[in-house]
Amino acid sequence: MLFKGGTVIVVDYYSDYAVLGCYCANCGHPPLLHYDEKRATLSLLRTGNPALGLSAQSEYSQDRISISAGDIFLFYSGGLPETVDADGREFSQDQLQRLVLSYADQDPEEIYSHLIITIAQYRSGSAQLNDITVLITKVQVR
Repeated sequence: MLFKGGTVIVVDYYSDYAVLGCYCANCGHPPLLHYDEKRATLSLLRTGNPALGLSAQSEYSQDRISISAGDIFLFYSGGLPETVDADGREFSQDQLQRLVLSYADQDPEEIYSHLIITIAQYRSGSAQLNDITVLITKVQVR
């Protein structure tokens, strides 16, 4: 089904808590960001899949990621790193990664607040040209 004038984001994300891992597949959107709490590192997860619906013969791969308590996942639409300032410069993937790293010790709600405030300040009054969709999750083990 096509949505006129809208964007559909599909992320296949399955967690197997018995082995503390998850499977991710990206279908034509920006890479998923994974903050590994144990290593204090941030990875971009790219599976190189085509966008959904382009071809009935498309095949999709997935990656398995080991996870642990405190790990963070950031799912987002292209409008986030493509946000432009008054001079037309994009916010960029690098700036997004630095922001996530600097607030990785906080809860998802706080990371989101810092992210949205930073993006608004970066735009400094310029028009938002693309949708911005963000989902931040943090692994908790009980």
